[in-house]
Amino acid sequence: MQHGLRPRPANAVARWFALGIAAIVAMMTVVPVAAYADTDTDDYVHIGDRSQAQRGEGIASLFPIFTSEGSRTTGVPDLWAYCIEYNVAARYDTPAERAGWSEFPGDNAFSTSLDVREKIAWIITNSYPTLTLEQLGQAVGVPDLTVSEAVAGTQYAVWKLTDGVDAELSADARTVREHLLGEANVGLPENDSRAEVTLTTTTEQQHAGTLVGPVTVTTNRDSVTVTVDPALPVVDADGMEIELSSVHNDDQLYLDAREESAAGSATIEATATASGVTGSILKVPAAGGSAAGHAQTIILVDAASGADARATLSWGALSDDRLVAPVMPEVTQAVCTEEGDTTTPSITPATTEGVDYSFEGEVQAGGTVQVTATAQKGYTLTAAEGWTVSEDGTRAMTTIELAEVDCASVPLPDVPVAPVMPEVTQGICTGEGDTTTPSIIPATTEGVDYSVEGHVQAGRTVQVTATAQEGYTLTAAEGWTLNDDGTRAMTTVELTEPGCAVAGEQTPGAPPAGRLPSTGANAIMPLAVAGALLLGGAAAVIRRRSLSL
Repeated sequence: MQHGLRPRPANAVARWFALGIAAIVAMMTVVPVAAYADTDTDDYVHIGDRSQAQRGEGIASLFPIFTSEGSRTTGVPDLWAYCIEYNVAARYDTPAERAGWSEFPGDNAFSTSLDVREKIAWIITNSYPTLTLEQLGQAVGVPDLTVSEAVAGTQYAVWKLTDGVDAELSADARTVREHLLGEANVGLPENDSRAEVTLTTTTEQQHAGTLVGPVTVTTNRDSVTVTVDPALPVVDADGMEIELSSVHNDDQLYLDAREESAAGSATIEATATASGVTGSILKVPAAGGSAAGHAQTIILVDAASGADARATLSWGALSDDRLVAPVMPEVTQAVCTEEGDTTTPSITPATTEGVDYSFEGEVQAGGTVQVTATAQKGYTLTAAEGWTVSEDGTRAMTTIELAEVDCASVPLPDVPVAPVMPEVTQGICTGEGDTTTPSIIPATTEGVDYSVEGHVQAGRTVQVTATAQEGYTLTAAEGWTLNDDGTRAMTTVELTEPGCAVAGEQTPGAPPAGRLPSTGANAIMPLAVAGALLLGGAAAVIRRRSLSL
């Protein structure tokens, strides 16, 4: 944009002629209201005099814009505008035509790049004069920012996008420019550069002595400013006070009526720091006799007014029936079971109208649990034994100690049980002369283990041992020998040897058939005696015969 003085007519007649032509052009110019522009201004748009502009460094300038003859007469601009064409000559004190982005008459990046347009829209809604010098200085980290620095930083940020212009600026102006071109600049669509803000109230019945609300803020600005009439603290859901000069989209606001007891109401107003015309462009006709098709195109900023919204909250009086005392929970401590284990402790909150209960900590033996009672909307907590109540009556706390139970230190008595004799099957003879295999089957007794020692076969002796399981003790039983501590008992089982023989077969151990059975020494003596008698008889006979001869 060329800001040098435009050539003047050589003489007074020529100057008056030029002014007359400009007046005729001004009277003939029709400025229609663009369909997208949401503004209370009429069709009158006029760029003010150069002397009414806010000057920046270099050739940067913030153009004064008037939207009525009345404001033009007072000399106080209704709006302001930044230039979006660096290489096109500027005009002051001339009518202009409000238009949409698509009607931009130039040929720089604003005409070809939607990203450039949206980044410029973000710049003018996040810089001076949309923000005050103090707000912009705080955002960029420059205290005591001046108008010249703010205007220069903003204008050269715009020209960097539209025409690639770089310029030597002061340190603070450079900081503003770098901030506006930095990562924070995410762009704004054409319509979103116009401020919007709404307040949505709750439909729930409200009561004194509580946080009244919420009121939900919806806006397309980074932040809005909130006021309350009559003045009451504005807090969040946790009762923490909110900074009213910086309320954000989707924030939920509450009026702190905890100190109130009577019925009342208050009005919340939210104001966005941009208006319905911010982001519109102004097409400026070329000076009379100029070969150019148009003068500089500028983009509007409305810092004088903003979008706003109001919401009224009402609440009823605090009555005695809204005062409620927290109730201690039901606590069941852990105990030992018959098996020596411990049960799980439990904490069961009370059911109290107007109160919500919550726990912090593990519910286990030896643990510590904090129970919090929170008053519901419309209720206030009062003092109760065992509870610590907050000053505002919104919360109360108590601590539950869960006992540590040592079941091992209290042994349970053993269960007495008597051992049972095993089932014994002796070996017997079969029809073929064989014998069956004997068996010993231990009993099945709760609390007792049985074991068999020795070979289970005919003719053997086997020992059976009964051993008490943990938690049991053995008692005396017939046939069993019990030790002193009742942990073991023993019994002996005799397995008999059966004698089996089949007819016609030699019984094992019998003499052969046809022979006298052997009887050892007792059998030999009769034979010897008989032999001696035979020999003696024979000798006597022979002797007689000898004598008779």
